[in-house]
Amino acid sequence: TAGFNVYTTINADFQRAANQALFKGLVTYDERHGFRGPIGHAVVDTSTDKDSLNEQLSEYHSVGELIPAIVLSTSDDTITAYTREQQIVEIEKQYYRWARRYKDENTLGERPKSASDVATAGDIVYLRLNANDKWQLSQLPDVEGALVSLRPDDGALLALSGGFNFFASKFNRATQARRQPGSNIKPFIYSAALDNGFSPGSMISGAPVVVKDNSLGSAWRPENYSKKFFGLTRMREALKRSLILVSIRLMRSVGIEQARQHLQKFGFLPENLPNNLSLALGTASLLPLEVARGYAVFANGGFLITPYFVERIEDSANEIVFQAQPLTACKLCPT
Repeated sequence: TAGFNVYTTINADFQRAANQALFKGLVTYDERHGFRGPIGHAVVDTSTDKDSLNEQLSEYHSVGELIPAIVLSTSDDTITAYTREQQIVEIEKQYYRWARRYKDENTLGERPKSASDVATAGDIVYLRLNANDKWQLSQLPDVEGALVSLRPDDGALLALSGGFNFFASKFNRATQARRQPGSNIKPFIYSAALDNGFSPGSMISGAPVVVKDNSLGSAWRPENYSKKFFGLTRMREALKRSLILVSIRLMRSVGIEQARQHLQKFGFLPENLPNNLSLALGTASLLPLEVARGYAVFANGGFLITPYFVERIEDSANEIVFQAQPLTACKLCPT
């Protein structure tokens, strides 16, 4: 109310691209896992008019690019629907064929042979316009995600998206959601190895291993994602293949505490790093923003930066009352 103007580091083009990339990624991932059915049902018959359709859709709201619609009819190859935007649209077979029935996380029903296998008159579903500007059957994703883009030299945030849709969920997963980073942790473990006598050409065994660690419960028999085992493998090849067993052996050679201390140099807090070998698999609890900050150290030549997004603040007289002065990585500057 005092007339301040706040200028951020966010690049509008990057932010639009981030929003679109996250939307597309989550929707297509969710669709690959099957159709969970309509979100509601409406009364549709020969006497149903536009006012009735609008009233029945009034309690359903658009979520980003997902628009609620009532299925009016189905033919062999086409679904006809009435959208919340008061349009009658058609969904061609190629744009609902993805909708195999969801049974569980590992099981899908058969691919639909006709429109009636997917929907019936009165079903309320979500639709979206796809890249071909055609209407496509869709659904609100069960899975969520986040995206962080920052400038590695000084930490300026260029784009940040904390979820599928702000109005559907205001929880910011980029800055609030601590999750296990999985294999994203491996470059940091390998960095600890490089800092403790290993080289990219070092040979490490990729054979099966049994780990006895009281903090992990019973004997632990980790496996590679591929379920395959490898013999002696050069470190650079193991990182390329993301070999879990090599990562565990590297961390055991470096020492758990030594590895944890090394990871703290990338800005990770010690209380979020487990004190056992499972850390090599990515069982830490990290924010997406923290992971992006850690990778910036690799990108800028070894400097830990602090993410920020307020560039400057001006008062009503256009006088600068705040100007960000971030520490900036400079490989050519004198130390």
